[in-house]
Amino acid sequence: MRLKRYLDVLGYYSYFFKPEISLLRKASNFARYSLSSKSAQCHNMPISAQIEPTLRCNLRCTMCVRDHFKQGDMSFADFKKVINQLNDVVKIHLQGLGEPFLNREIFSMIGYAASRNIMVSVITNGTVFSDEVIGRIAKSDIFEIGVSIDAVDKRNYELIRVGANFERVMGGIKALNAALRKYGSKTKIFLAVTIMKSNVGSISEFVRLAKSLDILKIVFQRVQTKDDFVKYYKSDFRKSKEFVTSGDVEVVVKKAMPLAESLGVKILFEESKVRCKWPWRGIYVTWNGDITPCCMIVDPDSVQLGNILKEPIGRIWNSQRYRQLRNSVRRRAPMPCCAGCRAI
Repeated sequence: MRLKRYLDVLGYYSYFFKPEISLLRKASNFARYSLSSKSAQCHNMPISAQIEPTLRCNLRCTMCVRDHFKQGDMSFADFKKVINQLNDVVKIHLQGLGEPFLNREIFSMIGYAASRNIMVSVITNGTVFSDEVIGRIAKSDIFEIGVSIDAVDKRNYELIRVGANFERVMGGIKALNAALRKYGSKTKIFLAVTIMKSNVGSISEFVRLAKSLDILKIVFQRVQTKDDFVKYYKSDFRKSKEFVTSGDVEVVVKKAMPLAESLGVKILFEESKVRCKWPWRGIYVTWNGDITPCCMIVDPDSVQLGNILKEPIGRIWNSQRYRQLRNSVRRRAPMPCCAGCRAI
């Protein structure tokens, strides 16, 4: 029963108990991860991966840092090369610093991953929900799709998500929900909210907004404060004092819980409770194949783990550099690339 509850929390229970024999290898790898001592030498392969389809975006969000890096798209051919090496992966997140649906081959990527018994999650800014895109999402094998919404009103939303139109995004979400119902899709929508001082007092309003959109899950995360991330922020954002502590968020989340429970909306905010597991659990793959330990290390050159398109993941996963990284996390003595991370 304990294993079932654990898998239920991760959303993996129904996945692992599919009848396909091909899932046995993934289940075995997941078990090795779950039972491991989290030593420097990792005896499981990654069970999850975040893969960046593109570094291009159609918005200029105030907290975005992508302009500091070379922009491009991952090709479907390269995506297949990546996935073919990740035979043991259970779930992938098709997202990065860009807008995933700007990659014209995104639906081929989703279909290929699903054909390999991999659950696919995508986070979008929601501005690209044309009738065509909505129809293709509704007919695809996406496990869940998150829409980034950082304010509950037009003025503040458009100040943060520069270039977006609040009414158009709200209309797109409603149209997507209608299409999912029409086609009997099992894809779930959630809201992804970046918490800053300007919106930390709006947690209850986000809950009401989600309910009005027929969305029953919200994932909150604080605006990133890691040292090597903050240095890439625009100077006006660094000076804006938008940073909040986990304690700040926990207080307002706790106050909003009764409302969320009464409306049937699930709130997720676990930053202060979670120790870093990325070096044993998953990898981040940039659009051009570079590997970083997690989604909050945006500069591959700062850690230099390798490139999955140029060398096998097995060699990268237990390289000296990766073992050094794991040891630093275990000892809570972070390497420069992890300095300032709240999970260490």
